[in-house]
Amino acid sequence: MLSKILPCLLLFLLSACSIDSMRKGEGPIYREKTCPQAASEIPKSIWVVNLGWHTGIVIAAEDLDPSLSEALPEASTFPFAEFGWGDKDFYTGENDSYFGAIGALFFSGGAVLHLSLFTEPPKEFFSQSEVTKLFVTKSALEKLQAKIKSSLQLDKEGKGIAIQKSLYGAGHFYKANGRFSIFHTCNTWASDNLAELDCGIPAGRLRASSISRDLQQLSIRE
Repeated sequence: MLSKILPCLLLFLLSACSIDSMRKGEGPIYREKTCPQAASEIPKSIWVVNLGWHTGIVIAAEDLDPSLSEALPEASTFPFAEFGWGDKDFYTGENDSYFGAIGALFFSGGAVLHLSLFTEPPKEFFSQSEVTKLFVTKSALEKLQAKIKSSLQLDKEGKGIAIQKSLYGAGHFYKANGRFSIFHTCNTWASDNLAELDCGIPAGRLRASSISRDLQQLSIRE
């Protein structure tokens, strides 16, 4: 029985956070949505990127909170910063084999935060992916960034601990809190963070497609 179930679990894992899908998707899709609360004030913007199987969150450097910039000094050195999270060995590519997938499912050795930095607008940098520009309130953006920072492991000086170069763009992988599993994927991390925006985006999602459907339910930006 296990021999029949395990390949299905591995397929789920690989389809949830596949390294091969980075910066790729089913094709260029761009939309603009707004959180209900953002309609009553001058909004801030973030971008949610569906990379086929993995969800990333992009914040403009000019909107980064000082607290997050202090923890990740390089985050403000480029116009845009994308944040993602996942299993340390599998996500970084140190062990993205079949056995690496098993390890991520059942024996995760830790988590990493992926910080990718780039100059092009997200719509262009992720030109083959689904990109949603989301208008949010200033207070919601502050909550989101506090949540992202809470994922970081910090050194004695309050700085993130870089371990290797990012998969694309500039930036690095950083040691992170949490544990990857079949029940808590990279997309779970993303949806838990997006839930901080109080836009009606549910936490606990396992797949990028679920987050995409949640975003589609929001109002179109007028």
